[in-house]
Amino acid sequence: MPRPIPHRMTAEIDGDFVVFLIGMRINKPWKIHLEAAARVNAHGQEGAMEAFVSRLLKEYDDGRMSRRQLIQRVALAAAAAGAGTSAAAQTTSAFRTVRLDHISYQVPDYRRTRDFYAGLIGLSVEADNGKDYCQLQFGDAHNGGARARSFLSLRTPAAQGGQSVNPRIDHLAFTIENWDTNRVRAELERRGLQPRLAPAGDGDTPNYVSFYVPDPNGLELQISGIARPGDALYKRP
Repeated sequence: MPRPIPHRMTAEIDGDFVVFLIGMRINKPWKIHLEAAARVNAHGQEGAMEAFVSRLLKEYDDGRMSRRQLIQRVALAAAAAGAGTSAAAQTTSAFRTVRLDHISYQVPDYRRTRDFYAGLIGLSVEADNGKDYCQLQFGDAHNGGARARSFLSLRTPAAQGGQSVNPRIDHLAFTIENWDTNRVRAELERRGLQPRLAPAGDGDTPNYVSFYVPDPNGLELQISGIARPGDALYKRP
């Protein structure tokens, strides 16, 4: 009777071949309850997650699971739980952003910055007052008036005390869908953000409305939209 080879072997084989696994035993099918793990994390039920991991450890201690299987199952459960948290965050967001409205960028020399961005990445120069301000627009048109496209706003503020202006992002502006002034204000106030209303300026897109709030780092965030008929700030064109 041939003797078994106790160590690993390699072979170079041409054509099809069959491998027979003799003496293999499967105690339980390998199954990870990803949805359950995600629900556990999404609802903050840490006790249930601990019980899940404890059960895996018991199976490992009882010899029903290898060390590799234990690590794989715990890793998969953690990944599923993380996905559950992400999904929960997405479903509970207050608003849905549809586009970048603009970035407000304060610079020491708006002309130099304008020429750099226009010449390097092809942004279109608009609303240039020839002194201290212009817009660099990009993307497809989605509105009429001044907000027709997303843009980088360049401004050179007046120097204070003879010192040059340090470049900085003044604020970020995003447009959300289905704007409702009262609903947006109420949600921002509910979150303790103390919104500041910023009505549209002269020549702006009709019925453009926005609120300013600070983000956790102190950067100004402008949340904007277009007021529709029935809105508290809607004005008939």
